Amino acid sequence: MATAVKNQTLDELYENPKITPSILKYIREKEDFTSIQERYCKICPAPCKSRMPSLNGTWTQKTRNEDPVMVILPHRYMDEEKNGRTTVVGSDRTKRIVDMISEPLNMPAFFTPAYLCTQQDYKVPLKVVKHCSSYIQQLVKGTRPKAILACGPNALQTLGLRGSRGDTLYWGPERIPVVATYDPRILFMIRQNSSGDCWGPDYISILLRDLRKVKDLANGIRPPSLEQAVEKAKQQLVITKSMAQVYEMLETLGNEKVVSFDIETSTLDPWSETAKILTAQFGT
Repeated sequence: MATAVKNQTLDELYENPKITPSILKYIREKEDFTSIQERYCKICPAPCKSRMPSLNGTWTQKTRNEDPVMVILPHRYMDEEKNGRTTVVGSDRTKRIVDMISEPLNMPAFFTPAYLCTQQDYKVPLKVVKHCSSYIQQLVKGTRPKAILACGPNALQTLGLRGSRGDTLYWGPERIPVVATYDPRILFMIRQNSSGDCWGPDYISILLRDLRKVKDLANGIRPPSLEQAVEKAKQQLVITKSMAQVYEMLETLGNEKVVSFDIETSTLDPWSETAKILTAQFGT
């Protein structure tokens, strides 16, 4: 049965009364995703709510650039409905995000959302992102980026990758470096702690750090190996073995605005008879 399905033409595959995962697999293998295929979009779990999508992304320069950085945004940032009234903010918000990323990046970049169609809200099912991933991955092949910045889980999902913010992954046989970062929309959110006070972790510094990393990768600068990072960290350690060294370090720490403190103990049970503090550690 599987062989019979595999040998079907693309037209025959689409004509099957039920598109099973195996049939969809062969459709993806045989379909041409260099342009929008209407019949492929029609078998999407949540087809477009408006016009057919477009493969056109946003270039930071008017002309196509060879070997740019590719930025995959997790959403289309469509219009939002507030208090029963629709506010047209989608295009403006996307432009702000593109400008916010492209300015510090300061090199040719191509922006595309993780899915192409217009959905009803931000809660786009992963199966929709996966369905659209064939188009996005074809865009990657056509764009031939030096590096990819994947913003949020949707962006990683459309590349078929898994990871956490800050990870450096690699996509495809070309092993294009991919840097995972946050959804930039996090910078527009008001966050509160349990007491109700507003707080805002410095997410902009994290995004800028990830932008520097993807820029370095695009320029051929690879991050250090784990062994190299450990050796570098060792050079930053100071172990005090005398009271004179302790006082010297206290003077150094006194000049810092932020100091962290931690201890290592012989047990996790503070009431144990054998509980001892082994080291006291300060960091800047």
